[in-house]
Amino acid sequence: RVCGEREKRGLLSRAMARNGDGDMTESIMHQLIDEEALGVAFEMHRAIKLGYYELVYPDESSYEKHDVIDMKGYDIFGNTQQSLQKNVDCQCPNCDRTLGATKFAPHLEKCMGMGRNSTRLANRK
Repeated sequence: RVCGEREKRGLLSRAMARNGDGDMTESIMHQLIDEEALGVAFEMHRAIKLGYYELVYPDESSYEKHDVIDMKGYDIFGNTQQSLQKNVDCQCPNCDRTLGATKFAPHLEKCMGMGRNSTRLANRK
């Protein structure tokens, strides 16, 4: 963390107040160490309080649980990869045509003469 000019003056004034005749650099060093230690303690407390401590500071057992798997037929988590499933087929209630589920809604709009494109075509005629 970069100290601003105001913080530097505060550190110097506190160091001089502590050790009027002593070693000022040692006092400043101790103050900086105290501030950093307090910052780390607050950071860890916040992580524990909000429940993300294990994500920031994982232990060795979590590394073993979350190893990356590099084997053919498995994904990176160790689960088997399943082949792609066949698309679900739907039958149009208007023309009894069988279509894939992804193409069913556009077909139904055109087949029943409803929807945006059908309205445009009707307006042209």
